[in-house]
Amino acid sequence: MKEKKGPKVSAELEERIAAALADVDSAEQVLAALVVADAPLDERRAAHRELRQRFNEADALLREATTIAKARSRHDWTHWRHRLGELSIRKQRNLFAEMDDASLLPINSVRPVATWT
Repeated sequence: MKEKKGPKVSAELEERIAAALADVDSAEQVLAALVVADAPLDERRAAHRELRQRFNEADALLREATTIAKARSRHDWTHWRHRLGELSIRKQRNLFAEMDDASLLPINSVRPVATWT
């Protein structure tokens, strides 16, 4: 069996990633509750902003883990890359949902949607 080289993703980073993903989940739940309750526009905008921020934080941590794992082995890299891809899909789904809610976008504004990961 081929020996793995390079550093392993630290347990501390894995804990930070788990916490960031939990923050994303809780922010999604808060947003869903606000949408169902037909909350005021400023509250929904704040919830979308918070969710985007949580997505960006989790994305940065997963990219860091992916970079570390790439130096170690293809198997480790594939594991972290898959998790990053799943987060990216959730992020894109949120962006499309945000764009579908016309009341959230300021008049005469355009928000680009990144279709790459």
